[in-house]
Amino acid sequence: MPKTNPDGSQKQGTIAKFKQIYQYTKEGEPRIGLYLVLAIIGGIVISIPFMFLFNNFIYPEIFGLLTGAIAAMLILSRIADRVGYDSVVGKTGAAGAVLNTITQSNWSFATEPVAVNQSTRDLVYRGIGRAGIVLVTEGPVNRVRPLVKKEEQKVKRVIPNITVTQIYSGESKDQVSVRKLRKTILKLKPVLTKAELDQVKTRMKALGTFNLPIPKGIDPMKVRPTRKIR
Repeated sequence: MPKTNPDGSQKQGTIAKFKQIYQYTKEGEPRIGLYLVLAIIGGIVISIPFMFLFNNFIYPEIFGLLTGAIAAMLILSRIADRVGYDSVVGKTGAAGAVLNTITQSNWSFATEPVAVNQSTRDLVYRGIGRAGIVLVTEGPVNRVRPLVKKEEQKVKRVIPNITVTQIYSGESKDQVSVRKLRKTILKLKPVLTKAELDQVKTRMKALGTFNLPIPKGIDPMKVRPTRKIR
């Protein structure tokens, strides 16, 4: 009996996932197939000296194939990430698309912005983790600053002593590129214990701002992947 997801849909097997990632990546990088073949060949070439050294052609060849396969998977993963980032750069909801991929270090992000400027489409996303609260913006820094300041004030009213980090995402010099957004957040130093994090999550539910109306055309889930960081 095939395995299913919680929503009842059938789970993809490893081969099916690989094909899906490969096809997606090929749309943005047509030479991905060549890179994967070269990686596998490279692994085999590396194993050739060991064949003569140990006077055995089977085990070194297997080792070379495995090494090449691992290298190919790493290359596919890196290029797939690059293609994913390139596909969302400059689009509304780009930051949200990246934030939804962050699951490490007990981070949790709302699937929708917690603050929206209806006229300019500037957005603020909120995440909760052991580094405290992080507010990630979309929009020009000077224009979105009042919006994120207002959201920080809301947070401070609920938890006055919580660490709040503002990250201005975008492609300008004074912003954090969406390509570096994930890495920037994961590098934030933990300031909360796991028990304190649970308490913060419970208290933050009081804000109830996860279902704000979003300007027409914005759907972060469909966009395809106190400190100030710029």
